[in-house]
Amino acid sequence: MKRLLLFCLLAPLSAGAQFLYDGAPAPRPFSGTPSATGDFRFAVVADRTGGERPEVFRRGLERIREYNPDFIVSVGDLIDGYTTDRVHANRQWDEFLSLSGRFGMPFFYVPGNHDYSNRELARIWEERFGRSYYSFRIGSALFLMLNSEEPLDDGRVGISDRQADYFSSVLSEAAGEGPVFVVMHSPLWFSDSDPNYRRIEQLLLPCRNVTVFSGHTHRYYHADKHGWPHYNLATMGGDSRLRGVSMGEFDHFLIVDVRRGEVGVCNISVDGRAIPLDAVDERSRIPVEQLAGEQWLQVIPSVSGEETVGSLGTDLVLTNPSDVPLQVSFEAPALPEGRFEPSGFTREVGGGCSDTIPLKIVFDTRRAIDSLDPIIVTCRGSYRISGREVAASAGKRWLTDCIRTCGEKPRVGLVDDPFEVLEAWDWHSTDDGKFRFELSRSAGRIILRIETEDDRVITDEDPQQLQDRLIVLFTPEGGVTRRIGLTAGSQIDDGCRACCRVTETGLEAELSFAAEGIRRFNLNIGFVDCDSRLNTKPSQLWWRPLQIHANGTADYGTFIMD
Repeated sequence: MKRLLLFCLLAPLSAGAQFLYDGAPAPRPFSGTPSATGDFRFAVVADRTGGERPEVFRRGLERIREYNPDFIVSVGDLIDGYTTDRVHANRQWDEFLSLSGRFGMPFFYVPGNHDYSNRELARIWEERFGRSYYSFRIGSALFLMLNSEEPLDDGRVGISDRQADYFSSVLSEAAGEGPVFVVMHSPLWFSDSDPNYRRIEQLLLPCRNVTVFSGHTHRYYHADKHGWPHYNLATMGGDSRLRGVSMGEFDHFLIVDVRRGEVGVCNISVDGRAIPLDAVDERSRIPVEQLAGEQWLQVIPSVSGEETVGSLGTDLVLTNPSDVPLQVSFEAPALPEGRFEPSGFTREVGGGCSDTIPLKIVFDTRRAIDSLDPIIVTCRGSYRISGREVAASAGKRWLTDCIRTCGEKPRVGLVDDPFEVLEAWDWHSTDDGKFRFELSRSAGRIILRIETEDDRVITDEDPQQLQDRLIVLFTPEGGVTRRIGLTAGSQIDDGCRACCRVTETGLEAELSFAAEGIRRFNLNIGFVDCDSRLNTKPSQLWWRPLQIHANGTADYGTFIMD
């Protein structure tokens, strides 16, 4: 297919087309009817939310207006969502519509996961916008607006049978050689995991002139699939580390010109710079994803049999799943009362290979493991692709732990630096929330006491409601992990005895387990810090990691009976 470079004119294109929408006149999933009458121009905007950075989206709309598009198409995630509170969700939509309405351009919506993450948000969408998937035409151009977030029977989200039937009908009636634009939030085209998207894709194969747009990942990627250009947009205000063009992390939008049936696309940053369409392409995608996700670097936890040590050792595991050599370098930071060995290295990891590098800390004097400050190991990884360097640093926390005794004397732990924080939208420091625990053995039972200290204590008589809660994972040696969830007022007596109450500063819980026959056990504690009932994804603070690490064991959080 011939693709044009976009000529970014400052006047809208025109000449003799008609806008056709196949749905009811109200409510509609767009804010107005484009006035294009032939050739036309539109903008595609990237994710606004998922950790929104204020003002970026507004600045992007101001920049878009300079290009005089006939309308705007979104790839979703326009509100924070993830709430079941109607008033709060409607307030978010009112705020967004007030913002977008100030710019006077028709705006076409598709749902993102933030906009459509539960039944209440889906109902609000239908009340405000009617259909969550639809199609429209401008002259010979056909737009297929997919809902990639429909709840499916197997618990996943994606394209329902009903939605696939609808688009099958639309495509069966499509005629001519005009361009087809496919718009969705999640990039279902990345893989073949959604059978109904594959069905729609197969029906599109006879079409000569198809362009696909998506978002969700907050990272830009361009590919040719079936000979069609696919654009996965990064952000226009959504959460991003903004590591630059080569990493696909930038705030931007696309400007699309349709002239005499041919399509031209231009990639524009919010600050007005032109960005190459192939900034991240099929050659660089896997290396970029590895660098961005930092999965190429693993730091194996160190678990000592003693509570004080003179040195600690670990292995750095470097993994390169791409077919391009990975260059890795390490330069040790200065350590108070100790030093790294080696103090630095450089290593090349071949495509499809992995490498293991021993790393050690030698202390000037013996140190108590529980007194050590967090140790972050930072390496720089880089690829050379098509003459360009793609590079990023990965910083991984080195878990240093010891096997502790559980006896009559209580063991106290203060979790003011949780090793793992999930959904860290509302938690930024220990001023937001922390907890301490005390572990001992008494009268043939293992006794665990937990106290939280929280800046905002939220509880409810109904344990199913959003509120602060504690989670305890208890695994006797060779046994099955028991997961105990506690909210204010909880009472358990089924072998595990547990109760939880609310205090002025948070939650206070006591649990006990029968000690008979147990020589060794693993323990992990999590605090779900709910700061707002409006957010269905409160932060979780965990004392120790949740996953089993690369050597196949989970020795951290281990206690032996005294």
